[in-house]
Amino acid sequence: MKYTTLAATELTPQNTVVSISPGNKDWYKLEEGFEFLVHINLKIQGAEVTDSDEEESETLKLLEQNKTEDICTISAILILGESISEEFYDPYELCDNYSGDLEFVYSVIKEYNLEFDEDKMKMRNIVYIDELLWNPEIDTETKKQVIDQLKGFIIHHYHNIPDVLCFYSAAIKEYESNKQLTKDRENMLNKKISSVLEPDDDSVAGDNVIDLNRHLRFSEDEINEHLGRRNKGETYPRKYINQEEFTEFENLGFEELGETRLLLKFI
Repeated sequence: MKYTTLAATELTPQNTVVSISPGNKDWYKLEEGFEFLVHINLKIQGAEVTDSDEEESETLKLLEQNKTEDICTISAILILGESISEEFYDPYELCDNYSGDLEFVYSVIKEYNLEFDEDKMKMRNIVYIDELLWNPEIDTETKKQVIDQLKGFIIHHYHNIPDVLCFYSAAIKEYESNKQLTKDRENMLNKKISSVLEPDDDSVAGDNVIDLNRHLRFSEDEINEHLGRRNKGETYPRKYINQEEFTEFENLGFEELGETRLLLKFI
């Protein structure tokens, strides 16, 4: 069924700010720009309102009376590309420092040159959906209703305008990656760990940054692989796609970006 109104409740209150003093173990989170990665945690409920002139107040009243129906919960991260660039951070490096999931997603976005909106002349704000849990009884029509209104909910709760929704459809459990560092390379890495910790003059790129490419003689792809980063063009065979999940997102208006298994919807 399609509800007359939807209500989005923020499950993690964001109205409290705690100052972190220099020297605190969490200070690095501010220095690295993690404040530009906004956590989204929403509970979506549906209501049947008869008075179209009082939809908002009637919906809130039904919420208080527990007369709404649970539709889904959404866990996501809003990557504030515009703010990140204004503060002179590199969006990819920021995502890489934060988590492997965000590194993977943003590397795909970057590979396909979708970071920047040429029409609006600004970096895009990207919503990475980590988890979307539906009530089993919810039909496709209602799911589309939620996705269509998600932009407005994010603007209301998080005060930023998202440009893109994305979801990565992971391979089914039967899939095992065949891409591994060779045993010789693994042994070489283990032997040279101590020399990395005590680099010679030729291995330092500057500002105490170690050049792994020169020092370990690894290719960039091998270094990325060992560090858990995505290499350009990396994907998994189509036969290992979670077809039920993949098809559901396609039915909601998402499209796969190339053969990356990353599903996007511009909003």
